[in-house]
Amino acid sequence: MISRLQIRSALLTAIVAVAAAGALAQEAVMEEVRVEATFSSGLELQRQNPAIDELLKRLELRDQQRRELELQEANKSTATKVIDLLKLPAWVPFGFGASESKVDSFFQQNYMRADLNPRKENPLLDAK
Repeated sequence: MISRLQIRSALLTAIVAVAAAGALAQEAVMEEVRVEATFSSGLELQRQNPAIDELLKRLELRDQQRRELELQEANKSTATKVIDLLKLPAWVPFGFGASESKVDSFFQQNYMRADLNPRKENPLLDAK
């Protein structure tokens, strides 16, 4: 009786033989590359509309600023990244325990909530 180990080794041998035969049958042929004319880009032609030039300048400036910001972010030290991640937000969008009963104030910032910032009485408007 043939054991599992013999079957596995025979299968592995067959797979290696098929892969080797396929690798030998392939032949890479490099053809010579000839330059027949110079390349001219249509993007470098003079534009008639100055608005397009202004738009392209703005896009290039925005791209350059984004790239600089990404480089600054990538070159930050690990300690600075950890400190930035540990900073608490100015407001917490969820209540603490049973103190939060209003559902509609879930995404409202704390300084805008009337229950956290009661109005101060104005002495000019009091009718005493």
